[in-house]
Amino acid sequence: MLLLAVLSTSRLAHAQWEPEKPLYTNNGFYGIAAAGSRVHLIWGKDPLQYSLSSDEGVNFGAPVTLESSGELHPTGPIVAQGSDIYVVFFRYVKTATDWCCPRDLGDLYLRRSQDGGTTWQPEQRLTTSGSAFRYDLAASGSNVHLVWADYRSSDWEIYYLQSSDNGANWASEVKLVANPTKAVEMGRPQIASQGNNLHVTWEDSRDFGASCFTIPNCPEIYYKRSTDGGASWGSDVRITYDGAGGSFRPSIAAPGLSTVIIGFQSNRDGGTRSEQQVVRSIDNGGTWGSIQRMTSTAGDSEHDNLVASGSTAHLSWSEDSVDRTSHTVHYRGTWDEGAMWAPDETVSQPIGGTWSIIADLGVSTSFVHALWTDDLNMLRYARRPSGDAGAAGAGGAGGAPSNGGGGSATGGAGGVGGAGGANAQGGSSTGGGG
Repeated sequence: MLLLAVLSTSRLAHAQWEPEKPLYTNNGFYGIAAAGSRVHLIWGKDPLQYSLSSDEGVNFGAPVTLESSGELHPTGPIVAQGSDIYVVFFRYVKTATDWCCPRDLGDLYLRRSQDGGTTWQPEQRLTTSGSAFRYDLAASGSNVHLVWADYRSSDWEIYYLQSSDNGANWASEVKLVANPTKAVEMGRPQIASQGNNLHVTWEDSRDFGASCFTIPNCPEIYYKRSTDGGASWGSDVRITYDGAGGSFRPSIAAPGLSTVIIGFQSNRDGGTRSEQQVVRSIDNGGTWGSIQRMTSTAGDSEHDNLVASGSTAHLSWSEDSVDRTSHTVHYRGTWDEGAMWAPDETVSQPIGGTWSIIADLGVSTSFVHALWTDDLNMLRYARRPSGDAGAAGAGGAGGAPSNGGGGSATGGAGGVGGAGGANAQGGSSTGGGG
């Protein structure tokens, strides 16, 4: 009887997602954000396209060209908070080669709407270095925050910009994370915000650990925070100690009043495949608990995305077959700030193609929304109720301790707050990608 109950719960959880539907052809990256009953989509490259749903994803309007030139990075290009919508996009300036490969670098620009996506303000240029790369965006109240990786010094560093008037004006940029040791990898920054409390995470190879994959030094996950709206920042805090296992592609969200959750992929459990992991702080990022393994699959589980709204948090990732010929989007949710996570739910199937990958998430009044692409260059969409009906808590998938042995990662500045609705009604947190 117990086995039957568990299986029934699992099946019910898997049934939460409505059937996926194709939306538009797509030649670039994409993003989704939601607030109230409105769901906002952005996608494409030269041009950038926008579409709005006013009924929580039942119907989407005809695409509108937002910009004739520009492209997106797959980590947080759009945030919605009430009637304020922010889109940050990228324009190519030059190519530079780092440890990996040639990278297209450029400058970041903003488009914003103050009426829920009906009309849009003229574009604003936010950076001038010509060396910006991956970025992430957050908003809370009238405050808007932007972090990005920058290669202007021929080494990766992380910069920060903030606006206190809904994006109309921006303060001077701040070098948030310096790279004096010339670490080969310092990038993929992600940010979550609520009021004056900001949380940032990124991957960093400053510890010069063993090589993994094609990276000369495996990166670890780092974190820092601000309690005064970005006026000052605490110290860099190392979250993982995974060595040759490597930790990559972090995402971050801040559900509730004092909880912060970081998601990432890692080989820390041994073997050659990546699994999804999360680590949680319940004191505003002051100390961190044990790392919890969220997946256990034969193939890789990668390209995670983590968002929050109220006391809920929502994690998506791409699950690869062993031979990497097919990929599907998966999801787990928590309704108690990460104390327990519901079972794995399959979001997508390789309909008409062989894979679907890199889902972005948004949370509206009643639904969680997912947007991804397939190998036929089709943008695809699905939604599920944002409540936890039928998704009984199931914990992790064999949680592993942090710090390589059982302690908790600690450190940081003064207390950081915040509920941060990621891509929802306050705050932002998107991850993975690319």
